[in-house]
Parts: sequence; C-alpha cells; structure tokens
Amino acid sequence: MINKHWSRWIAASCRKHFDTLRQGVTLHVEGDDRSTADLKEHAEFRIDGPDIKNPSHGYYIFDVAINILVKANMNSENVDNMVVISGIIQAAFTETIDVFKFGNGVDDDQTLLGCLRLRSDDQGSVLYNNFGQIDEDSRLTQATIEGRYRMELTA
Repeated sequence: MINKHWSRWIAASCRKHFDTLRQGVTLHVEGDDRSTADLKEHAEFRIDGPDIKNPSHGYYIFDVAINILVKANMNSENVDNMVVISGIIQAAFTETIDVFKFGNGVDDDQTLLGCLRLRSDDQGSVLYNNFGQIDEDSRLTQATIEGRYRMELTA
C-alpha cells in the first residue's frame, strides 16, 4: 500500500540535498512566493514524481526527475558566468540522494527511508541544456540541468 508521506519525504529530501550543495547560488523552489527582479542570477528547483511502481507485494520502485532552471544575466566581465553557475548545479546532482522522513508530523521521525540513485541507463545521467539569451531585448540567459533518480523500497 502506498504511504501518503512518501512523495512529501522524497521532495523534502531532494530540496534539502540541493540547498546544501548550492555553493551560494540563490536557489528557489518552484511555487515559492519570491521576487527575482534584483537578482543577477538564480536557480529554480523543480521535481517531477515520484512515479511509483509496485511490481510485487511490498516492493516499490520510485522514479523521480529533478530539473533545475538556471537564469543568469549576460556579463561582459565573465562570459562564462552561466557555465560556472551551471557547473555548480551539475555537481549537486550526486550519485545518491538520501531520503529521510522529514517533517513535523507523527510519522516524521527524521529517519532514513531509502536512497535515490542517479540512473545511468537510457533514462539517466545529468543532462544540460543551455538556451542562451532568450530574448534579444533582455540580457537574461537560461539553462536547465536535469537528472533522473530511482529508489527501490521494501515496505
């Protein structure tokens, strides 16, 4: 039976993981109430999933896609600004992400639930797309970094 907390614990653990490894890059979570007008660069964290499969009794497979949108103003003093910021974010896509029971509820005891592993199959690796300047009237450039993770759990 699917636990109603699994999705929340996975999302919270992924957010914390990337927040810990952001090395000073401003990182927002999609849906945050925020103003980015004064920021020269920042990143936005987004998670899709988990997609949950139950191939046998008590055995679950969780597939998660993590996507981070990076925005940076063009900078004539540092033409590699976008690549530098993107590299910091790429490095945060580690081989594993520990999933803890984060929260303040009765079931949220902060213990380790499992481990998401970066997929290395045709659905895996860390993908980088640099879109460059998105509008000729703007000095804003954008890129995305995406990684797909899987966790297996016996519950």
